[in-house]
Amino acid sequence: MTWGMPNRQLKKVVFGLSEATVKKLITRHQERGWIVKSDIKPHGNGVACLMVYPRKGEVS
Repeated sequence: MTWGMPNRQLKKVVFGLSEATVKKLITRHQERGWIVKSDIKPHGNGVACLMVYPRKGEVS
């Protein structure tokens, strides 16, 4: 049994009320290693996109 973080990829929905806000958030997340996995799409009252964080040992 392995202790610590499971061997799964972290996923995050980046959400904002405008496309400009989401683009700023995407840029900030990319600086920290997050990767965009979907286009910006309508989500609720705003727009959003899916981002993932690579597992340890993966090359992006």
